[in-house]
Amino acid sequence: MQNVHPFNFLPIERLTMANRHFWTQCAPAALAIFALSGCSGVAATGGGVASAPPPPTYPTLASGTGTLSTTGVVENFDRSAGAAVPTLRISPANIEISYNASTQTYSLSGVLSPQGARPDTASYGPAELQAAAQRQGFGYDATTVVNGVTNVSRLQLDVAIPLTYSNIGLWTFGVTRADGSQSFANAYFSYGVQTLANDMPRTGTASYNVNISGTGGAAPLGGSGVITANFGAANLSVALSPTIVFGPTRISQLGTLTGTGLISSNSFAADIAGAGYTGTARGLFYGPQASEIGGAFSFAGPGLGGPVGGAFIGKRN
Repeated sequence: MQNVHPFNFLPIERLTMANRHFWTQCAPAALAIFALSGCSGVAATGGGVASAPPPPTYPTLASGTGTLSTTGVVENFDRSAGAAVPTLRISPANIEISYNASTQTYSLSGVLSPQGARPDTASYGPAELQAAAQRQGFGYDATTVVNGVTNVSRLQLDVAIPLTYSNIGLWTFGVTRADGSQSFANAYFSYGVQTLANDMPRTGTASYNVNISGTGGAAPLGGSGVITANFGAANLSVALSPTIVFGPTRISQLGTLTGTGLISSNSFAADIAGAGYTGTARGLFYGPQASEIGGAFSFAGPGLGGPVGGAFIGKRN
């Protein structure tokens, strides 16, 4: 009935980040610094010695309520009545997702239609979770059928990769009309508790193994990759190896796309190319000291049957 891609996604609770860093005063300037006990720092004007601030604390995704930082792409799928082949487009998606622990509800907002005339909004809670289970689906399902028109609204959140501060999601919004025509938006996104700008590493390097979920020419996309960040030089290298999954035993390797880009505060962007394809990848650092990473990518090229895009997440090795 609906053209949406099956993924083994399940829901978990989420929370936004809390920024709790502060300064303490140690002892009067009348005491010599070497005589102070239990306090370190640099002599401060105004009669005291100020210690270095403690590192910021971060909530985990499963520990509470709030708005989370996201990076995503959206695939727009349109099929006219009687048409054998749909029209596919992929573009960046700005999605806001928040979680209310008291009602166990996710709220999402984002412009998913190519016209961008209005934001799409949806909420998913216990009732939608139960509806998905009754239909033997995954995640949350708020789909309705009225007068032969199926209005699809689904949210799938992945727990196959158990990270602490970030995750990956698929938000599907669309309609199948009585005449058989269809319009869908499939938004793939990473989300989580973003690393504070003043908590980003300033020196050293780190590598991240990432997993991919997305869409490739109207078929599910999987795969893996490696991202290596040089925090001292504020740049990074990206290597993504996506695969199109036609079935349990039919997997098409698309090759590896590589590229370099720049780190800007707690986000990054890079151009990628390889195997005859060109595209972009962008994303965010999540958790304390950039312990996790997530983002979105898209690329195009010959022989794909349509544009390719999706999201990725991973943790520091």
